[in-house]
Amino acid sequence: MRQSSYFGGGLIAAFNMRGFEDRCMIAHGWEQNGKAASINAPAEDVPPPSQATENPTTTGTIAALPRSPTFADGTAAYEQGDYKTAFAVWKQLADGGNAAAQQSLGVMYLHGYGVSRDFNEAVRWFTKAADQGNVHACDNLGWMYEQGNGVKQDRVRAYMWYSRAVAVASGDEIKLPKSNEDRVAATLTPDEISQAKALAATTSAP
Repeated sequence: MRQSSYFGGGLIAAFNMRGFEDRCMIAHGWEQNGKAASINAPAEDVPPPSQATENPTTTGTIAALPRSPTFADGTAAYEQGDYKTAFAVWKQLADGGNAAAQQSLGVMYLHGYGVSRDFNEAVRWFTKAADQGNVHACDNLGWMYEQGNGVKQDRVRAYMWYSRAVAVASGDEIKLPKSNEDRVAATLTPDEISQAKALAATTSAP
């Protein structure tokens, strides 16, 4: 089971090895402003919002945003089940180049949280974050290529992105991408693995 969490790196996508559609969301309250604890420190699990459905939305209009919203503002909105406001906050930050927000937008598009599900948009935002070295975005791109969601299925590129995630991970972050890297490696030939490593050294986008 891949579960999703809030880290300094953004909202992590959730996947289940028994099927892409079987997924769960678990939120952790991490801030992106430097005042929060290390992203490698343990966090207390917060139950999934009760409103979580195939395409969760809030009623009424989007809540008024702070003049200078932070990643934590988006986290707070998400944990309250206000996915539209969370999306609006993270979109503003993502447009300004915030990698954690870009990664989180990718997850929201991937699952259809507050927006219509769109694998192509998920890949686009994961790529923006991955190009900045966001470990979770690299891992999620690996999954998109492994499954063929939003991109042509390509296990060589899947291995490449998992390897990138392993390379930039620290502490416990490395466990999931390393597991994914090893799983895909078992399906590749030595030549394909060499090809993936060569791509990793030269390619910054899908």
